[in-house]
Amino acid sequence: MIRNAPPFFKVRLTNLIKSDGVFIGLDIDDLIIKFASENFFNIFNYEIIEKSAGLLLSQNSIIKLLNYASNKRIKSVDSKIISNLELKFDNQVYNTPCNIFFSENILCIEFSSQIKGVPFLFDDLYYQEMLNYVKNYAGSLKELMNFMCKYISEVTGFERTVYCDFLPNESACIKASYSNGLESLLNHHFPNSDVSTIVITETYIKNRFRMISNIDYKQVAIQGYKDALDFTYSFYKDIHPLRMQYLKKMDLISSASFSVVLDEKLQGVFAAQSKSKKFIPLTILEKIQNLVEEYSRKLLLFKFKKFKNRQIKFNNKLEGFIQNFKKVDCVLEKVSNEEFNVLNEVFNTDYVFYRYKNKFEKNMQLPIELAECILEFANNNSQKNLILTDNLSKQNSKFEKWAKDYAAGMILIKLNEECSSFIVLLRKEIIQSIKWGGIHSEKDVHQNCTFKTWYQEVLNKCPPWSIIENDSALYLQNKLFTIQSNNLIKLKYLNESLNNRIYQKELLFSKIHQSIKNTYSIINTIFSLSVFKQSKIEENIKNIFLNENKTIPINVKYYFENISEKIVYLVKENFYQNIKINLEIEKNSVFSLNKLLSIGLIFHEFILLSIKHSLPPSQNYVFSIHWHEKEDNIYFTLNESEHIKFDSQINVDFDLIRFLINQLNSTGLWNKKNGLTLKIVLQNNKSHIKYQKLLI
Repeated sequence: MIRNAPPFFKVRLTNLIKSDGVFIGLDIDDLIIKFASENFFNIFNYEIIEKSAGLLLSQNSIIKLLNYASNKRIKSVDSKIISNLELKFDNQVYNTPCNIFFSENILCIEFSSQIKGVPFLFDDLYYQEMLNYVKNYAGSLKELMNFMCKYISEVTGFERTVYCDFLPNESACIKASYSNGLESLLNHHFPNSDVSTIVITETYIKNRFRMISNIDYKQVAIQGYKDALDFTYSFYKDIHPLRMQYLKKMDLISSASFSVVLDEKLQGVFAAQSKSKKFIPLTILEKIQNLVEEYSRKLLLFKFKKFKNRQIKFNNKLEGFIQNFKKVDCVLEKVSNEEFNVLNEVFNTDYVFYRYKNKFEKNMQLPIELAECILEFANNNSQKNLILTDNLSKQNSKFEKWAKDYAAGMILIKLNEECSSFIVLLRKEIIQSIKWGGIHSEKDVHQNCTFKTWYQEVLNKCPPWSIIENDSALYLQNKLFTIQSNNLIKLKYLNESLNNRIYQKELLFSKIHQSIKNTYSIINTIFSLSVFKQSKIEENIKNIFLNENKTIPINVKYYFENISEKIVYLVKENFYQNIKINLEIEKNSVFSLNKLLSIGLIFHEFILLSIKHSLPPSQNYVFSIHWHEKEDNIYFTLNESEHIKFDSQINVDFDLIRFLINQLNSTGLWNKKNGLTLKIVLQNNKSHIKYQKLLI
């Protein structure tokens, strides 16, 4: 896949190779050669297609290939390997470095057309020293890049080696360069229209080193196969004409490149270039690639440490804003200007403003027209919760007039999907003059022009947002979103709790109202006794209710006998149930009427709720009432013998009883064994009522 490939440059399959290589295709199942490059006959002087592989390869090499094919099927080896095979040539056996890979179900083998080899001096000791140096290196990356470039040029003889780094905008920049007789390309930028930087990403990741020994090579066809082969892993495959034309414009004859891959992403390439022919053995190129792989691991470690350190530093600075946002319950209007200025400092921006609940902040330092344009832009990008751009005018020409003084680039952090609340950070324009090298446009590719340097003045742009700034903006947005969500959940639970309390109070008041009606009926029964005249009943009841502090004494036993009779009647009438109430009350016990009324309500509620929550419902209910006086306390006990279903509702229903016990300044002890028992301890204030005449 090409990064932003223009229409004039396409990746293509091919059945052509370079003349400095030889290709054969082997059916691994029957060990028959199916394809071969046309130059095979010229080199070996016999036809190989449809012949046994044993004609070319030794038995040891065939076993090696069978093992590779077997391991490849279970994916335990790489898709491409460099290995020495024993080739039979000119009545001798040559141990030859070969590039081995699969294209569909055909095992492909490539090797140099110079079977006897080209003398090449390689210092293995120096290589091992360099490998250890890279593994243990702890200095700056720039120095390591330069040292790598120098080493590659020294061991290969290429006059220039550069490190080309691929940027987020898909252009490329030379970050390091070593030159010996050629112009240094240090700090050159290459546009993504340049065929040298339109990287065939997938191919460069899979096939990590490549070489052109001589751009004037001849194309050699593959015999025995009419269609194009997948040469992703090929070392000698034919090079695209545009690439060749590009090298010629740079006055280059040979080149080699080595991929720097981080987390399966192409980060850059080390590119070696020369104005003369270069023939480097496959095994040497593989060793250089191993060195580049070690550099890639070191680069990944450097980037990770740098990223983590900067991320911690950024996040620590952001933490104050985040905590303040939480403290003010997500109300942006309550966040201080000092906290917003921290955002300017962290993201290296010039202005910051916010919009909260469809209103822009007061005393905004920006033109309201600019703020409205940003709002419109945010609404048009409703799918994005985080927007980063270093060129607002590219998004909309309206922003051009504000680029210089206010906003060339922007970070916009949405706090909701409706864009009613968001935070905006702005950077002003910084005019940049960029030094480019390579092909400027498609027109340059087809014209006979030379490679040249050209300059571009970039307007209406701010410095690009770094990866750490992008990640920190995402971190800030996620934190603010989480705080808002937690705040909404907290408010939801608070509302539910308040509603529940209101419901319980309303339920309690309704039960009190109903119980008072029933108690009024009971009191009416009491006052129907012969002690009072009928004409004075209503008046006496009214006086009792309006004067809570009266301590009119009442005979407790007589009081409960009358209430019990009334409750038995009410239960039978309303619940169609028969109940029996056993009273164990001392004969001469007396108590004040105002407290006895509350006790009567407790008695009434206990019986009705016991019937309501009994499990299973019974035909006959038996309740026991005990009234026992001891010293200064009275022990009032209620008991029912049936099994009660204890759930959340019963707690609500018994709230009235608990309330009445508190009103009596008493304590209530509950026991769930053998039914339900409630024991209430009352204070016996006989001194306050002994002088009064008994009411009943």
